Amino acid sequence: MSEFELGFTQHLKCCHLLAQATVPFMKEETFGRIVNIISTSVKEPIEGLGVSNTVR
Repeated sequence: MSEFELGFTQHLKCCHLLAQATVPFMKEETFGRIVNIISTSVKEPIEGLGVSNTVR
């Protein structure tokens, strides 16, 4: 697995999978919130973290 693929899996894919597992329950309850707290690199890229900055 490449560095990019690993970063993509760790930062994006995992959030997607968690949402897929949670949303059906939230629909049943007709209520729910998903809060995804990520990183300050969303506003300003962090030097040396190219892959992480890209997938965020």
